[in-house]
Amino acid sequence: RPHGAGLWGRRVGHRSLGHAMVNLRTKRRHQKGVAAAELAIGLPILILVIGSIVTVGSLAHTKIKLDSLTSLATRTCAMKQPGATPEQAQTCVTEWLTTHGMTRCQELTTTVEIDDWTVPFVDDETGEAFTSSVPIFRVRVDCPVTTMRLGNFVNDTVITAVATAGRN
Repeated sequence: RPHGAGLWGRRVGHRSLGHAMVNLRTKRRHQKGVAAAELAIGLPILILVIGSIVTVGSLAHTKIKLDSLTSLATRTCAMKQPGATPEQAQTCVTEWLTTHGMTRCQELTTTVEIDDWTVPFVDDETGEAFTSSVPIFRVRVDCPVTTMRLGNFVNDTVITAVATAGRN
């Protein structure tokens, strides 16, 4: 064996096996500290991202539900009350929305406009032309919802749905 060679032919320097074990323990302790620091930095960011995803998903679900229910409420009230005043139609739409599950809103604000749509017709047998008037309901619903609060970064959000319906 050459001078300075270890048991398996590797060169053994001035460091002993004990010194190498101390360095290994120090390195592991240092890695644990780094992992703790990474967790302390990364965990709040991860929580913020997950919370944002949940909030956006909840708002999207509320928007889809509000659009669908507003359309159904407008159609139902237009069919049931074709000669209604805007106030009667507003009451009808608001009551329909609240009884059919639109409960996420803090306070529903419903605006209804009723216009007459004049439709020209021609009688096939006589060829006589005449017109008919059909009431058209235009409904706008505002739904304020409270989102997850993260300090003052996220404020209350208002989701709006608009629908138009008339009696055929």
